[in-house]
Amino acid sequence: MDSTALISDFHFATAANRGLLEAGKAKVIRLGVPELVLREVVHKWRQRVADLMEKAESLEAEAKRIGLASLAVALPSIDDTVAAFEKSLREKLEKASAAVYAIPTVSHETLVNKAIQRRSPFAEKGTGYRDALIWESVKEILRTSDEAVTFVTANKSDFGSSDLGIPQGLLDELTNDGIGNDRLTILATPADAAAATLEHAQSLLDQFEQKLVSDNAFRDQLVQELVEQADLALSHVERFRYSSDHKARFISADMMYEIGYFQPTRSWLISQGRIGIEFEAEADVDVEYDVDGGFPHHFDPQQDHWEDASLERYGSTTVTASLSGQLEFDASSDGVSAPSMSIWALSDPAPR
Repeated sequence: MDSTALISDFHFATAANRGLLEAGKAKVIRLGVPELVLREVVHKWRQRVADLMEKAESLEAEAKRIGLASLAVALPSIDDTVAAFEKSLREKLEKASAAVYAIPTVSHETLVNKAIQRRSPFAEKGTGYRDALIWESVKEILRTSDEAVTFVTANKSDFGSSDLGIPQGLLDELTNDGIGNDRLTILATPADAAAATLEHAQSLLDQFEQKLVSDNAFRDQLVQELVEQADLALSHVERFRYSSDHKARFISADMMYEIGYFQPTRSWLISQGRIGIEFEAEADVDVEYDVDGGFPHHFDPQQDHWEDASLERYGSTTVTASLSGQLEFDASSDGVSAPSMSIWALSDPAPR
């Protein structure tokens, strides 16, 4: 989000901005604001407060001039007011899991060359240093993520818009930097962003969940993806709890899984018609294991040492694996893929 999206609504009071914050909190979207934008917004707030204080002082003087009693306007400390506003602003963003992007470390030479050549977002007069830094933040987000990015800014002259398109110079820069220009959308207002991202992403998630219930072939495809990724994740498991004192060494898992629980926890728009979904799931897995030796079992006070009562127990059992991971859903082809998964818990097997 650019400063134009926040200066028009300092306190996220509009329905669109409240919706974006709630969506960020629910992890439906990833919100992000450059540090430079936050500083500019705070500076604009300070200017507004200073203007209001000046007007209040002027009204007080005018009241006295015409013989009215004092208006008794209590003016707060501008520094305290601004500090409280900045603290509130950052807390709102933090609660919405919003990222605050550090000021880019782009070289002065790069920016000077852009300014001299009047390359976007520098204007014909050479102005645009702040906009150039914000553009570098946008590029860094695109460079470090494969998700679709929506940049909310009313600065159409420098960054373009959905109706005007993105300036060709910016598109060429993305291509030349090896980033690609097909994942970036420029929208003018938070209301536009809410309509374009939230509604579309939610619609795709609803479509995914409906197919999961009603389309057996689709569910089978998803389960197969989960099984393949669970196999891969389980191959890295070495030990799990056997009892309060011992760990079991994982030998192998029977590749027959029963997916008993699946719950999307977050979704985000990757591109038109395609979303990413984070999920949690549980699967019953048949495993073979042993509890190998080396565990002290009993302390003999007469001998003043631990007896070596090493355990060597082999067995097989069914454990519940708690899974977490990400998948992608392409609504245009009804395709689903699970590019990553992790095992974050295995239930305890009963000792035998």
